[in-house]
Amino acid sequence: MQKKREKHAHSNPFFLACNKRNEHPSSNFSPMSRFFKEELDTAFAEMERIVEEEDERLKKERRDKAQRNVAAAVGQPSNGSVVAVEVDPERFVDTSGAINWSEVFKAKGIKREVYPRCLLPSGTAGDPYVPSVLPEAVTIAPYYRICRYSDNELTAIESADKFAKIWAYGEPIVVANILSKFKIDWTPEYFIREFGDRECLITECEQDSNKKTTIKDFFGQFGNYTDRKEVWKLKVRSHFWFLLHEAVGGVELS
Repeated sequence: MQKKREKHAHSNPFFLACNKRNEHPSSNFSPMSRFFKEELDTAFAEMERIVEEEDERLKKERRDKAQRNVAAAVGQPSNGSVVAVEVDPERFVDTSGAINWSEVFKAKGIKREVYPRCLLPSGTAGDPYVPSVLPEAVTIAPYYRICRYSDNELTAIESADKFAKIWAYGEPIVVANILSKFKIDWTPEYFIREFGDRECLITECEQDSNKKTTIKDFFGQFGNYTDRKEVWKLKVRSHFWFLLHEAVGGVELS
């Protein structure tokens, strides 16, 4: 009889509000803790402080590492000259430690005193466009800056002979904002639409190797820098030059 009573008591405990054979949901239990609420609040606040300090330490570590990488990239010697650029954290590295490689690329430009002062650009042509997705391998390479001229600087009546004097030096230049004078849309989309199926020969600039492709495939890669490791240029054939010459209304191209 005692065993039967114990068995019945175990299967029907008096201190539980639930019925026999039913599962015990959370509402049937009472919360218990060996801590006071004040103790838990203090412990949580301390844990949050530790997490914030660790996050700040990791961010600072990433920023410092990024700044060292930028300093090494920007200050690399080129042709015996050191590109001395102060590493400004706000310019090259953001608060998360990410490097703005476009700004690094701009800082790698080496100024050349090729032209006399009277032939230098006025600065009204604006800054060059630098894609934000340039690969690191491209942005850390030093390069000589190219002079950028506005259209008015070289075509105004008072500077009619300026372009000829500049061109005589044989240096590459950029003349900005002249697309409005073209008779065609000088864009990759235009060449894909008009000449996309034509076969062309492209050259890898670093290895000087050639391969055949189509105008559509070549111009279709413009602006796509993801995982790009090669630099290709279009090796224009005479018949393609003829088509371009006709497209722009007889303007001499070079």
